[in-house]
Amino acid sequence: MIGTQTFQWTRYSSNGGRRVPSTKLPLENADLMTLFEAARWAPSSYNAQPWRFVYALRETASWTRFLDLLNPFNRSWAENAAAIIFIISDSLIQPTADVEPMPSHSHSFDAGAAWALLALPGHPTWATHPLHGGRGLRRAH
Repeated sequence: MIGTQTFQWTRYSSNGGRRVPSTKLPLENADLMTLFEAARWAPSSYNAQPWRFVYALRETASWTRFLDLLNPFNRSWAENAAAIIFIISDSLIQPTADVEPMPSHSHSFDAGAAWALLALPGHPTWATHPLHGGRGLRRAH
């Protein structure tokens, strides 16, 4: 029999009028790397892993720049987080070295799988929540 881990499923909902509490606790680099390691194991088309994570920790030089990429609603509660992580996915795939890159129809699905595996280990201890609604994302390049 395969063992299972029990998760207590709760979800923050912006529609409920609740806010993520501001703990102001730092996120240790080792803990963050544990989340990235979990995401690394996500399946992807051709095992291409078309995602990249970029992040800023509170009290670092990149923090304000990352906050500025969020829309005002998301920024209002993300500014209380210990880290902001963006997932970027490559819309092109090169299955083998002898083939030219071509459009990937699964890159966002693959990146979503990586997000899920990143969020699950953090769930018992941290409020992990996906955001959508950045602004000026082209400026992020």
